[in-house]
Amino acid sequence: MIPRIVKSRMWLREFNISQYPEDDRTVFFITPPEVYPDLFCRRFPSIVVKSRHKEWRATKNGKASFLSFEPDVLSEEDLEAVTEWKDRFSQYVLLGLNQHIESVFSAELDFCLALDYTFIAGHPGIHTLYGGAIYQLKHQNNIHALDTLSGGLSKALMELNQMFEPQSPVISIVPSPATPCSVPRKLARAISRQTGFEFVDCSLHCDKQNLKNLPISDKAREWNHIYARPDCVKRSADSKGKTVFLIDDLYRSGTTLWSCAKYLKRAGATCVIGLVCVKNFRDTDNR
Repeated sequence: MIPRIVKSRMWLREFNISQYPEDDRTVFFITPPEVYPDLFCRRFPSIVVKSRHKEWRATKNGKASFLSFEPDVLSEEDLEAVTEWKDRFSQYVLLGLNQHIESVFSAELDFCLALDYTFIAGHPGIHTLYGGAIYQLKHQNNIHALDTLSGGLSKALMELNQMFEPQSPVISIVPSPATPCSVPRKLARAISRQTGFEFVDCSLHCDKQNLKNLPISDKAREWNHIYARPDCVKRSADSKGKTVFLIDDLYRSGTTLWSCAKYLKRAGATCVIGLVCVKNFRDTDNR
């Protein structure tokens, strides 16, 4: 079972790898107690079984989990692999239900990950790498920005695929008019080429009112109305019995992505995993 993200957003800022020379390099891994130990176990089962207790243990205050190792159990390759994993997940933002949408949705998205925030924390107006790439792709049609974003998403997708081993994985997007200028469609097609996963296109064939200024509850209701209309949404292939990696460029409140996941589950998808480029700091849309 895919671990459930228990908070509206999680950012790995306290994964410590500590070595104690006086103990001949005894190693401790310390991380928050939610989600990350489970992800680590899925990624590095061979490292976990090398630990003293063969599993993550909770600290006395319950605020962290840890693995400890006897001296010289871990190889340099082990430590290098863990450090690389830590660096990636220290940038990723894990996204769960926030207070604005938790009354509307429940478990439609099985997992959701953003490559980073739009702006650097504490420096409003200064883009992160991926935040800057989104701006360049949307407003300057920069092909190198597309490579940056699709490359980051492809790497995250393959990592999640390795950890979760999903059934019949495909790539898809939130329904939009079938135009080549759609940023999520550009990203999904590029990711499909890079990973070899099938891209299931999802096109919108009915009028949709401008949702930007709607309250979140009205926005979710409008998406439900769209998905319920016959022939309004057309998919290039059936997603029944498959795991769908749902690609998008920006996550605000999450209403659009969670609404699409709800639709996909009703259509028979066994699992829906959100993969987005960036998360803004607010959990609201435009109200």
